[in-house]
Amino acid sequence: MSVESGVVIVGAGLAGLRTAEQLREQGFEGSITLLGDEEFAPYDRPPLSKRALKEPDVALPVLLDIHALDALKLDLRLNTRVVGLDPIRHTVTVADGSVISFGVLVIATGARPRLLRGTTPRVGLHTLRTFNDARAIASDIRQHGHIVVIGAGFIGCEVAATAREMGAEVALVEALSTPLSIPVGETIGQEVLRMHREHGVSVYCDSLVTKLVGGEHLEGVELSTGELLPAGAVVVGLGVTPTVDWLGGTDLAMDNGITCDASGHTSIEDVYAVGDVAHWTSAHGYEGRHEHWTSAIDQARVVAANIMGSTDESKTRLLELPYFWSDIYGVKIQALGWPAGRFESMVLHLGPASDKLVVLYSDDDRFVGIVGLSAPRIVMSARSMLQAGIGLDEAASRLTSSA
Repeated sequence: MSVESGVVIVGAGLAGLRTAEQLREQGFEGSITLLGDEEFAPYDRPPLSKRALKEPDVALPVLLDIHALDALKLDLRLNTRVVGLDPIRHTVTVADGSVISFGVLVIATGARPRLLRGTTPRVGLHTLRTFNDARAIASDIRQHGHIVVIGAGFIGCEVAATAREMGAEVALVEALSTPLSIPVGETIGQEVLRMHREHGVSVYCDSLVTKLVGGEHLEGVELSTGELLPAGAVVVGLGVTPTVDWLGGTDLAMDNGITCDASGHTSIEDVYAVGDVAHWTSAHGYEGRHEHWTSAIDQARVVAANIMGSTDESKTRLLELPYFWSDIYGVKIQALGWPAGRFESMVLHLGPASDKLVVLYSDDDRFVGIVGLSAPRIVMSARSMLQAGIGLDEAASRLTSSA
């Protein structure tokens, strides 16, 4: 089947919408059906752990206003949950039983938060993924003033910092020895730990939650240390799981998400995947799911070019370096490339007053990633070095001499 039969995009978040935009920008005039399982038009998720919590009457952070959305001429269907894929017939099935045909399918279903093992839903127990989640958490913070955040990854750290800025008493519980140790390692993690404690957050590292206290209404959590933390609300930030349950029974290759090559192709003809659900192999040779705003945009551009039949490798293979950022207490944490706690790292203090903390990461002495605290110029200046794959010592020397 060909693209002339229409493109169906399952998932109306950033990755899905940007794919539709890119198709139009690259000249596609055929039908585009965008299916979203929420009630809202496509909106931005990064503000959910920050502004959407702090501002009582915050508006939905839409990605496009109504006029720009209309200009794309999409068949946008909200409150539409897709439950099955038939790659032979080129159809997807919706929860109401209706069947939608496609020429090309783009899967952009994102990911859902992991739940705390052994718990059941109750008042005050939250995860954060949607706008409604953010509103519910914000309401509980204002009503109760005590919050426990379980998991000190980026979402957990952002929620803890925002709740503290709102005046809440905040406890942050982490099973590992420092926050963020898996994605960026101990050095950045220790700095984030220091910031939390300086701002009055009670941080419990090397601790597990063994019990939720209270009945229908949550009252607190019990830790493996025996401590009892009071809480009117608990936010679980233990990472996410790619939303692929609806693909059971297909031959789609999976590896912590939908397996894609550097073009976004899956193992099934005419099916692509983008965003948090997709496990891409980049042209640089690194693979994985990139749960980042900029990666979703980069992948959407590549997939649209491949759907349009482009032969330009710079457009049809994922060449961009992953980039992400986080804001905690006014400090911007920026990362470029493939930083990870498992890689060897080198710590530099750069800038005119040596006040810019920068960590470089190497894989078998190849410079593969950089993370900086409030050091945007330094981080972004490393782009060409990361693309060239130079050695760690050479990268450190160049960055030091140019700081």
